[in-house]
Formats: sequence, C-alpha cells, structure tokens
Amino acid sequence: MALETTLSALVQDVYLPMMPQFISNQNPVIEKLWKGGRNMQGGERIRQAILYDYQTGEWYTRFSQFTIAGQEIATTAFFDWRFFMMPLVVDGTDVLRISGPEAFKPIVETTIKAARIAAVKAMTTALYGSGTDSTLEPNSLDHLLDDTSGTLSGSATCGTIDKGTYTWWGGNAVDGSGANMSQTLLTTGMIPATDGNIMPDIILMCPKGFYNWLDDLHSLKRFTGVTAQAGFTTAQFYGATVIADKNIADGADAANRVYMLNSEFIEIVSHSKDNMVMKPFQEPWDQRTLVGKIYWTGGFTVQRPSYHSVLYNFDNAAA
Repeated sequence: MALETTLSALVQDVYLPMMPQFISNQNPVIEKLWKGGRNMQGGERIRQAILYDYQTGEWYTRFSQFTIAGQEIATTAFFDWRFFMMPLVVDGTDVLRISGPEAFKPIVETTIKAARIAAVKAMTTALYGSGTDSTLEPNSLDHLLDDTSGTLSGSATCGTIDKGTYTWWGGNAVDGSGANMSQTLLTTGMIPATDGNIMPDIILMCPKGFYNWLDDLHSLKRFTGVTAQAGFTTAQFYGATVIADKNIADGADAANRVYMLNSEFIEIVSHSKDNMVMKPFQEPWDQRTLVGKIYWTGGFTVQRPSYHSVLYNFDNAAA
C-alpha cells in the first residue's frame, strides 16, 4: 500500500489543488464562468434564483398616498446535479522501472496533464453540446439560452420551467437567414440581448467566422487589434470580448452558432463537497495498473436567458 499512498498523497497535496485553475486556464469562457460561479453545499438539485421582472416605483408630491403592494419579481429554477469522473491511470510496469518518490513525479505530471486536457474537452463539449434537463451531461448553451419554441435544442423546458408557458424564461435565438459573417450579422444578434448598459460581454464563434468578421472590420476601418488570451485569439466588439474557439464547429448554416453571453447572468455551479475531489489510487484485481479518480459534481445554469443571444442559420464565409 506504500506506493499507492505515495502517489495519492502527491496528487492530493501538489496537483489536485491546482486542477480547477488548470482546467479554467485552458478556456477563457470556462475560466470566467467558473470563477464567477457558486459552490453549493448540497441539496437534491441546484437551485437557481431567476430575476424575471422589476420592482415598480412611483413619482409623488406632497401628501400623496403610495401604492404599496408586493410584486413578484423572482422565482427559482431547478437543475439536476451532473456527475463527472476523470480516471488517473498509472502503468504498473512503469512503476517497477523507477525508485524513490521523486522519480514518481514525471509519471504523475504526465497523468495529470492528460487528465486536465480530457477534463477541459469534456467541459467545452458539454457547453457547446446538446445537453438538456434529461441528459447525463450538463445543460448546454443551446438549451439554457433557447427561445420559447425550443428552436435550438428541441426542448423548451429548462430548469423545470416551460419557456413556452413562461415567456420571460425564453432567450434570444436569432435567425441569421443564411447571411454571411459580418459586423452587421453580429449587431443583429447583439440587439435583442441589450438593455441599456446590460449587454453581452463574451462572444464565442468558430475561427473561420472570427477571421472573416475581422476582415469585414478591416474593410470598415473599425479594427482595434487582436490579442491572445489563454491561447485563444480575441478581439473586441461593442465592449464584448470576441473569442475564436475551435470547439465551435463550422458546419451547415442551420448548425452554425455564435454565442453572445452576459457572464453576470450565467455560471458554473460546483458542489462544495465534490469539487475536484480525489479518490486514492488502488490496484484493480485484473490489471497491473494503479487507478485513482477525480470527481466533480455541478452544472451549468442561467439566471436570465433574455440577456444573452445565440445566432444560428448563417454562413461563416466572408460577406
């Protein structure tokens, strides 16, 4: 048991505390949502407070009688917990070739690096995937931000609330009508998600669309420069950071997406007792390996879908 204990202690004390940061650093979207997200201590489901209306004030003069009446401005959506496991597998025959705790580090570092890459891939695949209230993976952006008809995900019920019945829970699915990528197309998507100074601050698109959008800005002489963030190419559009993310596919017009997110109203929620928790290495009965496990429990939630937009049905080609 000494070897298993040594490996488990090395991962637990040195690498595991950095795992959330490792994962979030690989994707600026995951990083922002994770850092701004909540830790919940438990509960049967994730409770997400929803702001769907505003308290009404009134103007008055001397001796006016105020209208004092309670207003329902918030409610709660419920999202099921999603459970994720990442195995850490060390080849037992490799262990036989080394001696001393220090010699374990290169093996553990390689194992952790592979786990980190796989975890990032799983998170981003879920974010841009097809998860709904009834899937194993978390609710996807298509589902969280869908409109009242379920245009993007095929399901209008999200967080146990029917968007068709409660229209304030609907998002903005903006039909690009087959248009090519341009500043005009992005502006079309931004408009319905803008309410005064409340507007999207992150825009996600595939690299092809990103560079063709930049070419359009060049032609309009409104280009302000490209920067790199966590290995991703970014630029600015009406104050929002535009990110070229290769995890967003370039496909048929109807499948293409540009996600316009207001990070104040969308988050990653983690279970405080199961947020990158390590289970010690053990040797399976039928294999000469040492297997540890990292667990995460949480979900993706949204507070107000109408403060976001999803562009769909367009061509990433240049206008």
